[in-house]
Order: sequence, then structure tokens, then C-alpha cells
Amino acid sequence: MTVNSGVTLQLNPGVTLRMANGKKLTINGYLTANGTSSNRIVFQSSSGTWYGIEFNYCSPTTLKYCTIQNASYGIHAYNSPLYLENCSFSNNSVGIKYNNQSGGNVQTSTISSSGSYGIQCSQNSNPTIKQTNRIWNNYTGVYGDYNSLPELGNWGTNGYNSIKNNSSMDVWSENTNTVYALYNYWGSSTPDPNVSDNVVWEPYLTFDPTGGLRKQPGETASAILAHGNADPDTTGKSEFSKAYQTYLHGDYAEAESQFEVLVNKYPDKPAGLQALALIDYCYQNLDNRAASSSYLNQVAETYKGKEISGLASSISVGQLVRDGAYDEAISTSQKILDGYADKNLGKYALYDLGTIYWYYLEDHEAGEKYYRQLIARWPEDDLAASAMATLGEWKPRAQSPSPDSSQALTKLPAIPREYALSQNFPNPFNPSTEIQYQLPEANRTTLKIYNVLGQRVVTLIDDQKPAGYYTVRWDGRNALGEKVGAGIYLCRMQAGEFVKTMKMTLLP
Repeated sequence: MTVNSGVTLQLNPGVTLRMANGKKLTINGYLTANGTSSNRIVFQSSSGTWYGIEFNYCSPTTLKYCTIQNASYGIHAYNSPLYLENCSFSNNSVGIKYNNQSGGNVQTSTISSSGSYGIQCSQNSNPTIKQTNRIWNNYTGVYGDYNSLPELGNWGTNGYNSIKNNSSMDVWSENTNTVYALYNYWGSSTPDPNVSDNVVWEPYLTFDPTGGLRKQPGETASAILAHGNADPDTTGKSEFSKAYQTYLHGDYAEAESQFEVLVNKYPDKPAGLQALALIDYCYQNLDNRAASSSYLNQVAETYKGKEISGLASSISVGQLVRDGAYDEAISTSQKILDGYADKNLGKYALYDLGTIYWYYLEDHEAGEKYYRQLIARWPEDDLAASAMATLGEWKPRAQSPSPDSSQALTKLPAIPREYALSQNFPNPFNPSTEIQYQLPEANRTTLKIYNVLGQRVVTLIDDQKPAGYYTVRWDGRNALGEKVGAGIYLCRMQAGEFVKTMKMTLLP
């Protein structure tokens, strides 16, 4: 079901929308779904698992008193700000997925029983998770990737969430910069939460703000556990932290100025890339889209050939689509694809091109062409799943016997065109998982598993391999044949100059 640009779907309190197995609700226009405490609006499957609700390039959207369950992605926000109040997410693989410059906030909501992430933030997505949310009983509570900084509590009015009983990690950020999670309750009056080493969670609450006697913030707890990246690039971290704190305090004009300095000083470093994304958020809060567009164009021109130029162009695509400037959005996305075909920016450009053609120009032939390229290059990615759902070919993983049958939508060449390491399947897994890789030429190849401390667990492959497609199984055991504990593991492939590392999650 698709809500087209300019169209509003209004759901009244008490309505239940049931989606068939494998189907998706796509919002390119507007969704009005404001239930009440006694008459919630329910989104669920009629049978099996549905894809979820997807927002593409939407204007700020508020959902109130909604229940979303039994989906692969309860909500997938793509370049869209969402404001969720008194909502409930349960029994989804991912509760809320923020993707590609998505933000907004979540408050007084429950995110529980997610098979992987309760809240997942990717590609410069920085939502605020504030005030009496319950993030309970997920595999991972809140996750932010390399360029995303979810904010769970700062020195102002935010925080006051209850985050507990998440079996892997409560808050996990693959970021070199600091993620703030102050004034939250972690399941105990003397907590020791399982968070990555760049998450600051003290001071904390000694009471559960979602119920029970209210008390004052507690005293300092024990040291933060170390689960961060190996050898992170921390260049400019202290300067970024100062600017980010200015941003969190709500002084957006001053923060924008400080972030600009970081962009100019560190255009090739994570600090500069994250600063650029946050400049757009500053301008959003200052209600000055024109200034944001002008600055993004300036950065794209000044740093041609660098990743930050492509990022500036990628951020601008969403606003171009919202403004109806489809030709310019297509031209910009095509330039990104030409310059960054094998990088994440190329992946997002393919999705942008497919979505603009398919939904906004209703040119399904052109849209499918770009979607097929996305699926072929990144078959295990969330965006590939979205593209497959749009094409009517996505199926929940639980019903797919292998990655080959559900993901291989185009005929593979006899010899691969490029090196690749695909996401393991299933993931999360227990007791075993399959890892697929491909070689376009003969090369000595190693495939090794590491724990989050960087210690090698086992070597799966260390041999000269001819060109071709390969599948190897890992049974969750170390080099001595002993079962390893549940948690996050890293799979690292090297073949010649090609090196890639991916995360895998072993369930208890």
C-alpha cells in the first residue's frame, strides 16, 4: 500500500490496519495517525511478518498512541523527521530504523522484544530519545552506526528513559565521538549498564521514571565497559564534543558556526563528516532551509572528489525531493553514483534514484533498473530489503531457506566482477551461520573471526583460492573447538588489497 506524494492517509482512533505477509506500507505523502489512550491505532500483520511502515522524504510527521507489531521494521524512516508519542513497538525485528539524515524524537513510548535492534540509527541519523521511554527486552536497545549520534539524555530536559534487560547491549555506538545518555534508569539503583565505551551514562537515575517513586539522580557508578571500535580515528574529537554540547544545549546558531570550523579543518575525518550532517540539523531547528541548501552546495563544490562533497550532495537530495525538484534530485544522485559507486554514498544514490523514479515520477521501468542494481550490489542491506518489498519480491527471512533463494534476483555472472563479503545469514544466529564471499580473480584469502576486544577467535579460511563464489559456515566455536559466548563478533576478510569487516551477532 502506497500513500503518494501530496496525499494524506488519515487513520482514526480505534482503527486496526492488518498487512499481509511480506507487504509494506509506504508513506511518500502524509500519514495522520493520532490515537488516544483508550483507542489506539494498531498496525499489525494479518498473518506471518509484514515489512513495516516506511517514510520516504516526508515532512515532519507525528504519530500518537500507535501500536506497531510483527514487522521486520516497525518503522523505517528514510530522510524523514518523525515524532513519536505514546507509541508501542513489540515483536518486530527492528523497532524503529532511522536512515539517511532522519531525526525527530521519541517520547513516552515502549520499544520491546525486538529480535535485533530496538532503535537503529544509520547514515547521519540523530534522533532524540527522551522522557519516559521504555527500551526493554530487545537484543540491542539502541544502536548508532559510524555517522549517527542518537541522543538519549543531556544536561537539559532530555533523558528520563528506562533502558534495561536488553540481552546484548543497552546502547551500542560505532562512533568515535561521544554519545550522551545522561539521567536514565538502567534497571538498578546501582547500575553497570552494558554500553560501548563512547557512551556517557553518568549521572544516572536510581528510580524508574516510567513508574515508581521519584528520587534524585544517583551518584557515580562503576567504569564503562569497553566494546568500541579498534583503532578509531579520534582526530578532532575534543573540538567536536564542544560543538556538539553547544548543539545539545539548543544554541543552534553558535553550534552551526562551530561545526563549520570542523568541516573546514577536518574534511577527511569523521569529525568533519559528522559536523556537516549536524549543520543541516542546526538549520532545521533555525527554520532556515535556504541557508542549509546554500551551505551544502558550497561544501559539495569546495571539496570535489572527497567523501564530504558526496555527503553534502546526498543530504541535499531529500530536500530537493520534498520541494518537487525531481530532475535536480536525479541529476545530483547520478553524480553521486558516478563518483562513489562502490561506497555507501553510491548505495544511497541507487536507492534515491529508484525511489524517485518509481514513486514520484511513476516510471517503474527506470525505478526497477536502479533497484535491481542496489539489490545485486548490496543484497543483504536494509535498503535492498526495502527495494525488494517495493517490487513485491521481499519475504521475511524466517521463511527463506537460504540467502540465495530470497536475495538472488538477477543471474550471477560465472566469475564475480568484484571482491565482496556478504552479511552472514542468519544474523543474529544460534548455533551456526553461513558467510558468503566472492573473488573476481585467484588470490590468497583469509577469513577470520574476532571478538569485540580485537582478539582472534578462529580462522575459517587461510588459503589460495581461485575466482568464484564461496560459502563457509561458522558453528560458533573457537580454534580449540569450544563454544564461545553470546555477543558481537567481527568477521574480517582479506584477499590481496581487498579488506572488509562485518559484525555478526551470536544469540544466547
